[in-house]
Amino acid sequence: MAVHGLSESAWDARVSPSSMSPREQIGHLSECYHAAMEMMAGREYAWGSWTTSESTSTGLMAQWQQMRDHAVGEALREDATPKARQSAIDYIVLHDAYHVGQLVLIRIETDPGFDPYSIYSPEPADA
Repeated sequence: MAVHGLSESAWDARVSPSSMSPREQIGHLSECYHAAMEMMAGREYAWGSWTTSESTSTGLMAQWQQMRDHAVGEALREDATPKARQSAIDYIVLHDAYHVGQLVLIRIETDPGFDPYSIYSPEPADA
């Protein structure tokens, strides 16, 4: 994950005034998983209607992991509809990749020793 090893101060860093910080991006991705689950269940989703109650990086990451695991599990269900699977592709697979690039850019800007290729390595066991 692109945020593994991110300093606490960098959780609020931005590459531009209008971009999201890592803290905001992880919260936003959690909302995307919530939205995907709603859509997979055949319900409309009103963007911005869900927000995280977590504020610490540890809490955000725990919530992110739990929500992502649940959304992926729903998408992989044997009885998932094609529309449900498309929601998973759009709001899990593609949206994650979109934000990974932004997170890597923040890491490059805030941590001169960060290796951008490290995102392709397995996470440490304590992650």
